[in-house]
Amino acid sequence: MSLHIAIAVLRYFPYGGLERNMLAIAEELQSRGHHVHIYTLNWEGEKPNNISVTLFKSKGFTNHVRAMNFANEFSQASENANIRVGFNRLPNLNVCYVADACFKEKAINGRHFLYRFSPRSRAFLALENAVAARSSKTQLMFISPQQLADYQHHYSLSDARFILLPPGIKRNRCIPDDYTERRASLREQWKIKKDEKILLALGSDFWRKGLDRSIHAVAKRNDAHLKLWVVGEGNPEKFIALAKSLNVESQIQFLGARDNVEEFLWMSDLLLHPARSEAAGACLVEAIVAGLPVIATQECGFSHYVSQFDMGEVITQHESETLLDEKIHHLLSTPREHWLARAKVAAADTSLFSRSTAAADYIETCAQSVQAP
Repeated sequence: MSLHIAIAVLRYFPYGGLERNMLAIAEELQSRGHHVHIYTLNWEGEKPNNISVTLFKSKGFTNHVRAMNFANEFSQASENANIRVGFNRLPNLNVCYVADACFKEKAINGRHFLYRFSPRSRAFLALENAVAARSSKTQLMFISPQQLADYQHHYSLSDARFILLPPGIKRNRCIPDDYTERRASLREQWKIKKDEKILLALGSDFWRKGLDRSIHAVAKRNDAHLKLWVVGEGNPEKFIALAKSLNVESQIQFLGARDNVEEFLWMSDLLLHPARSEAAGACLVEAIVAGLPVIATQECGFSHYVSQFDMGEVITQHESETLLDEKIHHLLSTPREHWLARAKVAAADTSLFSRSTAAADYIETCAQSVQAP
């Protein structure tokens, strides 16, 4: 049966993990013969073929006000849809893809108690409550065990109300058959010297991803052959100033958002992801299947894959501030053959590539319940 599926996402840009997953799931649903219509406030990049995209005018001066106004417009515009799927927490959804960490956990345990009374906090708590409260009928798709645990703690979710999705890594991240030649060619193309080691910081929202910690670690190592490449969207001004203050500006390179992420994974020597918070962290799994060892904080939802496949180290927030330079040295001293062997084991795990299929299956199942008399 063909369904009319309305999808809500506050904004789309081609380098965001949430956004990439949204589009992959939308395209999977479309390929099954459903009519998919995406509603958003902003769309950057090319629009998908055969999928309708409607842009609402952004109303409001703050993020939480814009989100509230968007929710109202989406509810009205999608009245005739068979099922409403949100990729942000909004009222009146049948299914919500929960990409963010639990806001209630952050408001209660991560901030001063007065924060939860601010207009911003009250608005986002209300939006989260709309999808997660016991009284809500919204079905939930979670992306990491840690994230799910926080929601269960604060909202007492029943097992019937959610699914834990597998990762959705692109297979083009995996080690290619000609990996050795490709890596050598790429490093030559980017003029990387044989004695240089490339640390890769991958992703937007630099402060939350701990980029300042990575810069401090480079300075602490005091090794001119150590380079930090930053691939992602964001304002680098404060981090460039930090690098200059630590006399390592010549070792830090900001490359902006890139479409060829897999090439940076193949040519680098270590992925640094000492994030302060990260609901999932797809780049961790991308690095694993690409043969790139990882250092990540235990707050990253996908950090358990680093341990599972023996592809680096999972560290505490304290270690990310004090021992990151030592962790870097240890992993760079491990022979590359070890990482390549472990990466091939990980790439053989088909569940790492199946998120869009699992999500589409779940949405179709939920649609049957929505339409049942």
